[in-house]
Amino acid sequence: MMTFSIRLDPDLQEQVEYLARTLSRSKSDVVREAIQQYCARAIDMNRVRPYAMVEDLVGCCEGPEDLAVNARKYIKEAMDARRNRPR
Repeated sequence: MMTFSIRLDPDLQEQVEYLARTLSRSKSDVVREAIQQYCARAIDMNRVRPYAMVEDLVGCCEGPEDLAVNARKYIKEAMDARRNRPR
């Protein structure tokens, strides 16, 4: 097994120590398990297609259908309209 050193801020160090005491495990075990879980989640996220991550948001708002293509045009129109409105 590889030895690995990290620096923890005092709050995180306290959390790790508390969890190790609570679970009756070593600090190394707590940190190792946290890293394993983080890596598993990160790998799973890379397997998910980006569309699947925002699928529930697609079509939830109203606006021009070509907003993604003509964003600059719409931003300019909005800024011009704001500049020209009466105060």
